[in-house]
Amino acid sequence: MRILATAVVASLALSLGACSEDDPRPADPTSAATTPANPDATLPPMPAEAKADSHSGASQFVRYYAAVLNYSALTGDVRQMETLSDPDCDSCRTYIDLFAKTYEDGGFFRGGTWSFGEAKVRYTSANDPAHVTATVHISGGSQKLTSDSDLSTSTPKKSVLTFQLAPGEPRRMAEILKGDFR
Repeated sequence: MRILATAVVASLALSLGACSEDDPRPADPTSAATTPANPDATLPPMPAEAKADSHSGASQFVRYYAAVLNYSALTGDVRQMETLSDPDCDSCRTYIDLFAKTYEDGGFFRGGTWSFGEAKVRYTSANDPAHVTATVHISGGSQKLTSDSDLSTSTPKKSVLTFQLAPGEPRRMAEILKGDFR
């Protein structure tokens, strides 16, 4: 599963126009990397339903996680993404490190935001992992990974992803996998 999770992150990072190898952990929360670089972006509030022990709650949590991922990509502020991600989520860590390192190095992401419609949820209880599968639409965008790198662009893409939620409370993202794992 970890190999597949790494493959999906690498594939989706290319949609953002970037890939990363052995990047260092993000700087501590007092660094400039956590100060939003895009003043127009705002951290979305978590909907109350995203905490519900239900199919709808699992789906709403994934939608919220995607909104936070979008915010982190546009600002370099990864604090909420870290809070929502299980410490063992390799795909989450790859995105967190990519966003933090890019902004620390004077780069940025514009566009490349994730959105999706209907989602399939497999969920039994708060003690079992929920799996939310959806077709994710990723908008086109542009990015620079460092202040000295060339501007690159990406075209819109879509991909079927399965979001695995860690069991228990608080709800956290356990892994982001490419494909439908029914």
